Amino acid sequence: NVTMKRSLFLLPALMLAAGCTQSYSGNLAGSVYPAAANVDADPAPQANMMVRSAGGRARGFNLRKGVNSARADLAESVADESTNFQAPAGRKMTYSTRLVINVPDTVKGVKAASSIAEKYSGYTEFSDNSTANVKVPVEKAQTALKDFENIGTVTSKTITANDVTEHYSDTKVRLDNLRRLQKRLSELLSRANRVEDILRIERELSRVTTDLERHQARMNVLEKQIAMVDFHINFNAIVSPVQISRNIIPVAWVRNLGVAIRNEEFKATADTDDTPLEFALPSGFAITQGTDEIFKAANSDNVVLKLECFNNLPGADLEYYKNLIARQLKYASYSNIAFAENTTADGVKYLNVSAVYSTDTLSVMVAIYPDGWICKEDKVAVLEIHGPAAAMKKIDFDKIFKSFKY
Repeated sequence: NVTMKRSLFLLPALMLAAGCTQSYSGNLAGSVYPAAANVDADPAPQANMMVRSAGGRARGFNLRKGVNSARADLAESVADESTNFQAPAGRKMTYSTRLVINVPDTVKGVKAASSIAEKYSGYTEFSDNSTANVKVPVEKAQTALKDFENIGTVTSKTITANDVTEHYSDTKVRLDNLRRLQKRLSELLSRANRVEDILRIERELSRVTTDLERHQARMNVLEKQIAMVDFHINFNAIVSPVQISRNIIPVAWVRNLGVAIRNEEFKATADTDDTPLEFALPSGFAITQGTDEIFKAANSDNVVLKLECFNNLPGADLEYYKNLIARQLKYASYSNIAFAENTTADGVKYLNVSAVYSTDTLSVMVAIYPDGWICKEDKVAVLEIHGPAAAMKKIDFDKIFKSFKY
């Protein structure tokens, strides 16, 4: 029988590239086709930037709600008038919005933002545990913005409007010229008789076609940017004073359950003969540390074990630890938390806890050994096992837990 330790604590938006088209004027067999006088280098696109922050007019500042309620009310009334994502008549505009929102749970905030985008025929371009980049059709963006703001408390809002009318018009003119030139070259090619002329016209036609495709791709991107509003949303986790008080756990090992073991690196030590308790270590595990108070082991499937013994709190029983552990694992973003009770080989009742974090599974065994001739005071034995879900399915937890002997 061996003791095992388990260490377990626990678009970018597309940028419209500026490029240069080549001049298509040239001499083919004595000016066989006309020069494309209007198809030449792209002028640098001009844009007018307008920033509204937290409802303010076109200014470069962020208004934080709650700092000054009067100013906040005024800013919000202005936002209702100005934030409509509608381009002025005859203008082509792109819009992007940056929001910072305080929420109790950032992961749920990200999911809510993605759901809102889908609700309004948009989509999620990027997301992680606290950030969502989503796109929403411009005609539905104002309504979607209100839904985004209702996810939590908005602390910063910045809307940027970019006038791309000139760039759009220039690209459109360029495309029209290239299409006319492509058509003219095709007609000339159909009438050319000399091999030299045919080769030169084909070469120029290929070049024009390539530039036409390149400018069409630019136009497609530009039209997509005009049609969709880009929302970049950062979620900040906030915890109310009541929640903070509820999450203060007076037992250090419970506070660390499912958090530290996820990040701990196992380093082998020379002490691998001792163990806090005796139990059946599954085959395939290498012992990395063994002392009177702690035992660690790991296998090649990235499953890790940590066994520790602590002095029990006076009066604390398994039900007490069950409540604390459930709260801690929820706070550490674990799901599918389940509890079961059984008895060890030496007749001590133990609590088995299972939970899921992302693609990993956690199993914890807690047993309380009462004061007696075996130990001088009440002891709590805690075995944590953590690893990929598929690898954890290979382990018989009941066999391990039931084999425990102090």
